[in-house]
Amino acid sequence: MIIRFVRVDLLFVFLAFILPACSSGLKSVPHPASPCQFSAQSLLGTIEENSSRISTLKGRAGMKVVSTRENLRARCLVFIQKPDQLRLEVLNPLNMPLFLFLNNGQEWVYYSFPENRYLRGKSEDNTSLLGLKVKDIILCVSGGIPLPYNGEKGECTSDGDHTLLTLSSDEGKERIWIDAGESRIVKGELYDLFGALKLRVDFREFQQAGDIHLPRRIEIYLPENSTWITLTYEEVQVNPELEGDLFDFTPPPSAERGGFSSEPLIPNP
Repeated sequence: MIIRFVRVDLLFVFLAFILPACSSGLKSVPHPASPCQFSAQSLLGTIEENSSRISTLKGRAGMKVVSTRENLRARCLVFIQKPDQLRLEVLNPLNMPLFLFLNNGQEWVYYSFPENRYLRGKSEDNTSLLGLKVKDIILCVSGGIPLPYNGEKGECTSDGDHTLLTLSSDEGKERIWIDAGESRIVKGELYDLFGALKLRVDFREFQQAGDIHLPRRIEIYLPENSTWITLTYEEVQVNPELEGDLFDFTPPPSAERGGFSSEPLIPNP
């Protein structure tokens, strides 16, 4: 089931946090000679091993969203538990909850605090948000990166400071730039089968979170929407213990299902 969204003033604020990709610098990769002496599969193994070291995450972030239609700033709270549980809260300028999005692997829920209304539906493996599966979004937010094109062809080159990993298949192409000295993914690009750019993400200002490096600043470009998003972590915790019911939703007794008079962001089957 593919979730579609009705455009509202908060549309890009919502997308800014659920779409962002992250990267981690955990396992050291030796500085490669030119041409690159490492195989694509060995670098993929490093990326996947680094990502597996994060199972939960919670954080607060500021964001700026600029497009032909929007110029917005907001704060978000995010909680993830791999492989498929996500809780996202968007806050108003007074840091009060504005709306809530949950996905617990069984169902998704959207709840508008001002309207005291909600929608819910079943989660499925092919559920996507602007072309990214929910599991891939969770992977990005927790310090990994989606690898949709890792199944067939891969090559590795080096410019001295960065290792460039290129992955391709009949579905499209992915390019990942890795800091050769620190093993940090500093940039990623996804292309479709026809070579059109789908997503570009730049990672900057890495910070220590436990024994893991996460980018404090994430810059995202979405060509389809002509949208630029800057996400800046204010605080983040890696592998915290999360409450058991954090990803469950029980509507308040007075809450009504569906029908938002102010037309907030609404996911539909």
